[in-house]
Amino acid sequence: MTLEKNLLQLKRRTTLHSGFIRQWPLSSFGLPLSVGSPSDLFQEEISFEYMQQVFGIMQRTHWYTYLLSTSCAERLEELAPALPWPANVWMGVTVEVAEHKQRIDCLRRIGAAFKFVSFEPLIGDIGTLNLDGIDWVTIGGEIGANARPMAYRWVQNIFCQCAGDWRGGPDVPVHFSRWGEWLSHRLLHQHQLPTRKTEVQIIQNAGPDEIEVMFRVGKARAAGTLCPCTAYHPQFPKTLVCKGEKYASKNV
Repeated sequence: MTLEKNLLQLKRRTTLHSGFIRQWPLSSFGLPLSVGSPSDLFQEEISFEYMQQVFGIMQRTHWYTYLLSTSCAERLEELAPALPWPANVWMGVTVEVAEHKQRIDCLRRIGAAFKFVSFEPLIGDIGTLNLDGIDWVTIGGEIGANARPMAYRWVQNIFCQCAGDWRGGPDVPVHFSRWGEWLSHRLLHQHQLPTRKTEVQIIQNAGPDEIEVMFRVGKARAAGTLCPCTAYHPQFPKTLVCKGEKYASKNV
């Protein structure tokens, strides 16, 4: 076997730290704790017994809020009936492109008290969404050397479908985390004008009869650009906002 294949296998290997579970959680913050990130607790390499240990800890430490997200929605749905779902465990699925929207249906059918969808990294037009039973949405672009662009119209489409006027119900809060490495021509400010060396991509499926010119400006420059959609839309669930205010008031 070649060295490259050996390295690839090492990268894919999952290491479980049972000793860490007995000490966890150590944080004293009253804000949400992300579990398993950037790994996936519901991947095939994780045994059900290990999951039970993790869920047992989360159930006992009810004063924390835990965020779990998975791309293995089918396995989540299969194992969910045998797992406890206390109110402090928020369960989500990742949806990067329209072909993965069925993960939302899997999430909707489980017994979690709080459900969210993470469109991170968003690398394609999602199209029409059914967000019934979904409590929160997050959106973010891809970062890294091989990062793919995220069109502004894709983001705008999700925000529109989370609005109460569109849904005929309450707003679904949306947290926009980052643009990634690329910016649309719609968002470039004068001080961010690209140079001749800037990498460019054309996205033709950003909307009906529309194109978007995407410029690779780097995550640092893109981070300074606000998403216009966030101006009039709630970003966090009320329960999370209340916890943050409570924590802040204790540390004034």
